[in-house]
Amino acid sequence: MLEELDGVRTRRGPRFGRYADAGTIYGRRRQAGERGLASVSRLLTRKLRLTINAAKSAGARPAEQSCLGVHLANDGSLRAMAPQARTRFKQRVRDRTRRTRGVSLPKLMEPLARYRLGWRHYFGLCQTPRELAHREAWRRQRLRMYL
Repeated sequence: MLEELDGVRTRRGPRFGRYADAGTIYGRRRQAGERGLASVSRLLTRKLRLTINAAKSAGARPAEQSCLGVHLANDGSLRAMAPQARTRFKQRVRDRTRRTRGVSLPKLMEPLARYRLGWRHYFGLCQTPRELAHREAWRRQRLRMYL
């Protein structure tokens, strides 16, 4: 259904990226991004009859916007974790490693290992290995605290 959107966006307008149903529109200036967002919104709502989540929609420069937890540099050369993704990771690990949980360590490790593996595979494409190492060290610290 969104192939029509892809065709329109490649013919004109600012750069964009789309993964499944999530998309981003980039412009050199904020105004260009907002104009691109307005034109895509019109296309999606009028022609394709789809709804757009206004809370998640923004037209901005790449450095000011993140998509699916990944933050891009202005020229697209650097991919990093978005700040919201970092806090979400820490909160999920905190919830699973609370001291008052009352679960044995092997039972705690299984879901935590699955979450960590999925998170690592998803953010492994980011070009910030130091950030990934910090998250791993912090997770191990939480496990030592639990033990």
